[in-house]
Amino acid sequence: MLRIAVFCMGLGALVLIMEFFLKAYKLEAKHLQSKSAQKPCFYVQANVLNVRQNPNMQAKILQTLQKGEKVCMYFGVENGFLHIANGYVATQYLSLNTPPKPNVTTPLEQTPKILLTSTQKAPKQRSLHLARLAMHNQDYTTAKTLALEINQDNPKNIESWEIFAKALYLEGNKNEAILILQNFLLQNSNHMLLELLEQMRKGERI
Repeated sequence: MLRIAVFCMGLGALVLIMEFFLKAYKLEAKHLQSKSAQKPCFYVQANVLNVRQNPNMQAKILQTLQKGEKVCMYFGVENGFLHIANGYVATQYLSLNTPPKPNVTTPLEQTPKILLTSTQKAPKQRSLHLARLAMHNQDYTTAKTLALEINQDNPKNIESWEIFAKALYLEGNKNEAILILQNFLLQNSNHMLLELLEQMRKGERI
């Protein structure tokens, strides 16, 4: 009898915890849906990058982008080109990382003091938990937004990039998901994400 009572109490506590997380998830999802869908920004790596009318190298050049310019609004990938607001740019000249700035030597007496601090922030555990929950509930828009917030807080957080890429892929934006994973893996080696990239390239279920 005592065992049954303890079991019932434990089960009740578990139900209460699940209800708490579900309520928190719903509130967060409602808040995030009021925001516009976000994406990670790409940075131009070439000195000058042509924006073309169509996704091929022979297409008319509409304008140019300069090295280091941000590309945050885009609509997908076609024939190796990223479709942006005013045309197409070759994905091979884009990166998720800002291009390195040229070295400028500063006189010794003018050299600023450098404070040694950790540049990598701890991941937002609550956001990560809610992003996992959103993926489980197939709420890919919320999962992407939460994952991107974690990425911005900690650009090397592997799980947040995995969630973001999977959500994109499962929404049907396969080429975009592949492009983002490729760019991330150029700077950050990770066996798990590499396997995920191969699955995406083969069109396998993830």
